[in-house]
Amino acid sequence: MKTIDQERKDLIVLVADSQQKQTVATLLIERHQSLGIRQVPVDINSDILSHPRHDPGVFHEAGDFLSVFAQQYQYALRRIYSMQTDNTTKPTKPVIIYDGECNFCLNGIHRIQNKDQADQFIYTPKQTPDLYEHYPQLEALESKEGMRFIDASGKTYCGADTIYQIYKRLGKYRYITWLYLVPIVRTLMKGAYLIIAKNRSRLSKLDCESETCSVERGLNEN
Repeated sequence: MKTIDQERKDLIVLVADSQQKQTVATLLIERHQSLGIRQVPVDINSDILSHPRHDPGVFHEAGDFLSVFAQQYQYALRRIYSMQTDNTTKPTKPVIIYDGECNFCLNGIHRIQNKDQADQFIYTPKQTPDLYEHYPQLEALESKEGMRFIDASGKTYCGADTIYQIYKRLGKYRYITWLYLVPIVRTLMKGAYLIIAKNRSRLSKLDCESETCSVERGLNEN
């Protein structure tokens, strides 16, 4: 008599698209020895599935998507893309991504806007719909605190590194931002930023309605 585990298939894999399906199938069936594993009998059509929302779906919704197959498979695997692939979006100009529901954060964005006389940044709240689909490289920063920054090459930064990237582009401030590159200064600033980020709701001094606290400049890329 077969046990439940014996009745279930070995592995189901969730990927972002058909190209990744073929890659995973090749690895598991033909190149398993290079991975140091036994050959896994998978069917590319039934055992390797692509998520309809592609990379964001694999990253955020894999658990719910795969849960319906729990009784059919012993193990599940999701393949998350590398952030250094062609999935990286290069904006027309650097993007600052902030918490649009945090008054303290909005106050900081207003200060940056006032200094940004050349209008060299795109200002985008993290609550923007489909933000991660437009900038998939942000997935790598999902678990980190703080503002995000995407430079013109598509490279991402977070927290204190974001502040450095912003101010080194702002007029006279660029002459002193080199201090951030000194290791001990950078460590101290990262620590200070983390403390502020975790307590930003307490630090907020603004008392206004969302309409008057919203960022006034265009937030979306044309």
